[in-house]
Amino acid sequence: MQGGFLVENMPKNAQEFMEAVKSGDPVAQYKLGMMYVTGSNGLKQDYVQAFRWFSKAAEKGNSSAMFQLGKLYENGLGVEPDTKEALKWYKSAVDAGSEEAISYLPKHNTNVVGDDPKDAKTTRLINNLSRIA
Repeated sequence: MQGGFLVENMPKNAQEFMEAVKSGDPVAQYKLGMMYVTGSNGLKQDYVQAFRWFSKAAEKGNSSAMFQLGKLYENGLGVEPDTKEALKWYKSAVDAGSEEAISYLPKHNTNVVGDDPKDAKTTRLINNLSRIA
């Protein structure tokens, strides 16, 4: 049994997916985290497990996982709410080129000042991070 799944009872594509997760594939780890967030594909919603898999994927540079960690910290899902950690992960996601983070931040009171929202230094988010850190 791996991650709550009986591997031998899974369809072949699900077995391959779990092998990718087990082997450390950051995209598969991110996708498993999303399954836990949404409670899909036979998994119960579990933010602690989502946090676990997003953390593993983020360690390997997955920018979408970094963004999701920011959201978990911001909303206190699976972890204690922590604005400083949320901002750290949002900044990491933006710096890593997460289109999700880049489009999310201006809509959530980050007040992008420059013409290019990818310029993390022009966001109030980064200013807040430097004040908090």
